[in-house]
Amino acid sequence: MDDIKSSEAKGFDNPVSDMKLDMLGRQPLMQQVYAHLTNLEPGWSVRVGLLAPWGGGKTTVCDWIVNQAKVDGHIPIQYSPWSTKTDAELWHGLYEKLLKGVPDNCLEVKRTGLGKLKFWGSSASRHKVISQLSDAHQISQASLGAVQSIFSISKKDIQELTANLSKDKRILVIIDDLDRVEKALIPRFLLSLRDLMDLDRFSFLLPFDDEIISHALEGYGGTQEYGNNFLDKILDYRVHIPSAPEEKILKLFQSEIEKYCEFAALDDYGALKDYLPSNPRKLKALVRSLRVYEQEAVRHKNDEIDWNVVFFGQMLRIESEKFFRLFVDDTFYKKGEVSKFDTSGVSPWMSTIINRDNGGEKKEKERIESLLDVANITDRLKRERVISLCEFLRRSYGYSKANVISYAFKLIDNPETLTWGEFDNIWGDWKKNKKIQKVSDALNQLAKRIQISNDDMASEFINTLTQKYGEFLHLASSVTLSSEHEHAIKQSKEILLLIGSIIENGVSNTDRAHILSVSNFEKVLEQPLRWIHFNGNDLDKKHRREEVELLKKWVKKAKEYGLSSQLYRYLMGLSLENQIFSEKQKLSKELYSELQEVLDHSLCQSVIEVFEKQNGIIGIMPHDAGVGVKGILLNADSEFWQTTEDNSSLGFKTLEKAATNASVQKNALDCLDLIRKASNEGVQEIQAKEAQEIFKTPQIIEALWDAAIATPLQFRRLSETRKTRKYLISMGVDEGRLKCPNWLTVGSEPESDKRVK
Repeated sequence: MDDIKSSEAKGFDNPVSDMKLDMLGRQPLMQQVYAHLTNLEPGWSVRVGLLAPWGGGKTTVCDWIVNQAKVDGHIPIQYSPWSTKTDAELWHGLYEKLLKGVPDNCLEVKRTGLGKLKFWGSSASRHKVISQLSDAHQISQASLGAVQSIFSISKKDIQELTANLSKDKRILVIIDDLDRVEKALIPRFLLSLRDLMDLDRFSFLLPFDDEIISHALEGYGGTQEYGNNFLDKILDYRVHIPSAPEEKILKLFQSEIEKYCEFAALDDYGALKDYLPSNPRKLKALVRSLRVYEQEAVRHKNDEIDWNVVFFGQMLRIESEKFFRLFVDDTFYKKGEVSKFDTSGVSPWMSTIINRDNGGEKKEKERIESLLDVANITDRLKRERVISLCEFLRRSYGYSKANVISYAFKLIDNPETLTWGEFDNIWGDWKKNKKIQKVSDALNQLAKRIQISNDDMASEFINTLTQKYGEFLHLASSVTLSSEHEHAIKQSKEILLLIGSIIENGVSNTDRAHILSVSNFEKVLEQPLRWIHFNGNDLDKKHRREEVELLKKWVKKAKEYGLSSQLYRYLMGLSLENQIFSEKQKLSKELYSELQEVLDHSLCQSVIEVFEKQNGIIGIMPHDAGVGVKGILLNADSEFWQTTEDNSSLGFKTLEKAATNASVQKNALDCLDLIRKASNEGVQEIQAKEAQEIFKTPQIIEALWDAAIATPLQFRRLSETRKTRKYLISMGVDEGRLKCPNWLTVGSEPESDKRVK
């Protein structure tokens, strides 16, 4: 393996220079072309076309011919006019190669005159001579005679290049990449070169894509027939490089993977056989594209990535990067979301499978066709290939493994924050030594490696811990033997122990409040809620209590970091949403109450915090936000608004701070907007008709209004605030209760009060 790597260390796309490494069976073809070039009478010349599409192996075969020619004593001269833009540049490059190529092959030139040609002068004079070649002659005259007049070179001079060659030796001129020259130059160059190709003991090999050259000649002659006839006049032989058989393509692919992508463990090469690119260069491009996954392979466990899916994804990308992006977005991303994979398990092709009998497959094909149209793929063969690749993935992975496809496809642009392989390393180390600092160090190192914040890495670790915890609990519920059940519970206890250590000690270089946030608490709470009713034996009962104690520990620690209000509102929301229809729901509600008692918090406190927080009311405006808080705020009979013995209420006392607390004033103004919205549309926990009841307690509206105008507002808010006042009046609030300071009337015009909604 090392010998192969060292001999082919040039790179993926380089031609195979050693025939011993030929895997596509092209040595016989090379020998055939070589015989056409060398097995000739001394006075003959020959022109051979080596024809194949881009990446079909033309350069590889040419390199083998060059190597063989050197061994046999012939003089190979290779010329690639790829970058040339003018006729003059084409000729200059060719003659320079000829005049330098012979001495470079250790064959002396007899006459010294050849070394004194005009174009060996200064750079300025050479440029002038080259320009003359294009300017002085019409293309129809641009034959060897035209070159002679500019360079003072004759056919005899060129023939002298072969004077020291043995009679059985030849000069082999290989003009590669002719199909990459400016199209307009190709017919002119071939016309001009035709005379030169008749030189004794010169053999010319022209490797090119015959479709491209034919199109160029069509443009020159006007018809496709002209292009074919033209090549017939120029070439003595046409040798087509055939497409390699599937088994040889598969063998080459397997060899390339073993050389350059050993990390990609394929379980079945045969599944790829019918879909691999038949073009060798495209095949190597596929392997090259896979190397970007090497780091991800290191991060993952061996069975964590389905490499067959990765290969098919990369084949789609090679066909069209634009289509691949469109396909992945349309198939796997959440609709209307940016950069968010849909992990719900729903995808268009799953719908296709479910609705197979109702035209599902036809709709799926139409979907792919429309994406091909958007990607501007018009070539029939390419469209068919792309459709077949998509179909193979859908048929092979079907309904149950859509997540396998999406996971593999997102690796490049959206690599996992924490892989199971990385998690297992940290988890295994924790079980051995129970040192939270080692966990912290490992997480910090991973965060640095993939360049994300330590806070985000810690949150991802907690999320992964809870997933692992769920796996152990599922195992405990499904095993047969008591010993297996005990082992699964023991493993889950290890997870609880680690989470408990994170609660107590945090993670180094992270914000403790971020770790103890509601979003992370929600992840930890998810699994105990799922298994809360599994308490039919002493071991499970004990474990359920340990879960509750861990959650209470989290709540207590979160309270220390000022997170009581957020957690309380979250738990209250769960309580309000929970309808008691089952034992599981009853136990869940009891758990919420127990955790709320630990917080020693109330919704009234949460409402006060909302008023005193910048943009607090705006934060609970969305339909699914502020559960519980909005219910208290919009209920005139709630504890927040009820008058106490001192003839006041928590709500009124809070609003009295508006003159000295800008947040309270701003939130009071926003609260009036919330009341207006709830009265017209309703909110999550209260209907519009119920919300309108608050207007029957006008002192609440008056208190909110007084707080909203406690200090002058900037002029851009005046018109909007006046409209709010008019709305309140239209809802039955006495105008006299709603003060209108002079600053509020600036820029206003007298208007009649109307019921505004």
